[in-house]
Amino acid sequence: MVATLTTFEAILKEFYLGPVIEEINNEVHVIEMFEKATVDWQGRVAIIPVHVDRNTGVNFAAENAALPTAGAQGYARLQVNAKFQYGRFQITGPAISAAKSGGTGAFIGYVDAEMKKLVNDVRNSANGVSVFGNEVRGFLNQHLTGNGGAGTPLPSGGAQTNVPANIGLTPFEYTGDFTPFLLVNPAVTTTWVPIRLIRMDNFKDVQMIATAGPGGAPVANPNWFVTGIDTAAGLITIGHGGGASCYYDLDDVTAGFAIGVALRFHQAVDTAPANFGVNGAALEQLQEPTGLFSNIASNGTVANVGETNPTAYFGITRTSSTPAAAGEEAQLRGLVLTQATTGTHARAALTLARMQVCLDRVYVDGDPIPTVATGVVSEGGGITPNGGGHEHDVIMMNPTTRQQYTSLLQGTLFTDTDKARGGDGGFQSLSYSGVPLKVSRAVPRGCLIFLRKDTWCITELEAAGFADLDGNVLSRIDDRDAYEGFYRWYYNVVCKQPNCNVILVGVTI
Repeated sequence: MVATLTTFEAILKEFYLGPVIEEINNEVHVIEMFEKATVDWQGRVAIIPVHVDRNTGVNFAAENAALPTAGAQGYARLQVNAKFQYGRFQITGPAISAAKSGGTGAFIGYVDAEMKKLVNDVRNSANGVSVFGNEVRGFLNQHLTGNGGAGTPLPSGGAQTNVPANIGLTPFEYTGDFTPFLLVNPAVTTTWVPIRLIRMDNFKDVQMIATAGPGGAPVANPNWFVTGIDTAAGLITIGHGGGASCYYDLDDVTAGFAIGVALRFHQAVDTAPANFGVNGAALEQLQEPTGLFSNIASNGTVANVGETNPTAYFGITRTSSTPAAAGEEAQLRGLVLTQATTGTHARAALTLARMQVCLDRVYVDGDPIPTVATGVVSEGGGITPNGGGHEHDVIMMNPTTRQQYTSLLQGTLFTDTDKARGGDGGFQSLSYSGVPLKVSRAVPRGCLIFLRKDTWCITELEAAGFADLDGNVLSRIDDRDAYEGFYRWYYNVVCKQPNCNVILVGVTI
């Protein structure tokens, strides 16, 4: 009989090559950036005072004429509540004994294998929700009609197209997080996720109206839903549920502004009335910190009579029916622009010119919203957001979007005093107009985020760490030779000056 590896199997050792190789992407650039400005607090809420209005008692007068009427500065305050993030682990007694420490018996000990890895998992989750946490999950760049098909452009001043009741097959180009919509089935209405649509030009909810054309009467029970998704193409399908046919009013959204897609934390009902769609009040996203998108784009309004919205922008309403109040609130509105500014507002390739618009937009005061062609005043009212007047100091984007930016630089000539020693078609670092470009996988494809870092902070009620108030990180599990513990972090993400930050969406993916 010939000796083979099979016959030697019982006497051969197994040779392990350590250490354990980390195959998981643990990049958390966004949360790391916000952590650089962490503020500790105690009590019921953290209060941040903000200046929102000028003294209007400033004018010119003739000699010996009456002085201007006295005015006053306007102030408001952000009221920040903490959100509670947890990570939990369990481990048996024998596993602890077998992997007490790394070395002879194990590559790494149980502390490194479970507890330290859990910290990375919590931070990975925090990195994602720091962008799209809580209400606003993303943005539409298209201004389309709902015609039960692929959608067609809605001309300025034109009539809205009918959305069939309970169907709503209108796909929109979407830049954002798909997580809340992953279980949506177009054929099963109980999986439809309730949302609100927020105009980024004046921060008002997009109206669902009963009659076509500008100025139509609002539907008494408006129910927007995400009824389908296409993650590869970057599309979400939006429809409505229950009741008669209706129309939606997008024809007067200011060119170049996006439309926010916000979860509606409420149980929608049809005209029966009966519950319709997913119960928004039970969505787990309600418990998340206020992410970058919500800080910039949440309007803090109450969508329906009798409905409460716990995601108001830290106690501040960002929209009003009176232009004067809207003017004050415009100081607290962020800026969300689209790459394309004409036609269908369909996705378009990134351009340096549009990036410059984003940089400059923080210096621009909001403009009055024009009336529609019929002369009827826009349903929006108010003014577009004002810029905050402070320059950006970082531009965040997805790695795939960075590829578009580098293609814009290919062929650009650079001079260097050093003699060239080799060819290199790439770049060691990237910036635009002196503002560095950084990438994070948490930023959606087709999106650039222009940030002023010192306007952001993490308000921390309790620093991240393993719970050990009783002196023990590990707690014995009843009736088991096992132990458990949990990691917790009580915090929220806050933008103190939203109008110093700009999001650009609708870039080709």
